[in-house]
Amino acid sequence: MALTWRGTTMMAGLFMVAWTPQAGADVGDAEAGGVLVNAVCTECHEAPAELTAKLQGDSDADKAAWLGTFLAGHFVPEAQDQQNIAAYLLSLGE
Repeated sequence: MALTWRGTTMMAGLFMVAWTPQAGADVGDAEAGGVLVNAVCTECHEAPAELTAKLQGDSDADKAAWLGTFLAGHFVPEAQDQQNIAAYLLSLGE
């Protein structure tokens, strides 16, 4: 049985949904992020609280997305490092 264009599009959409992290899912390692912040970020930024005050967004997911975009252009090119730093900074607000 051959899939039609519509069927193929629907299957691709289902596949993407199946592999998308759930909202609020912890995709970063806060402990590893803390190590990065303390080893690298504190060279210029005095305290993690200084960094958390600058996060933009209404929810943790919004803040993590904003931070990932910011960090990509701010000396943190690796996506996993960005996620780890975001997890760490967001954990400070708990």
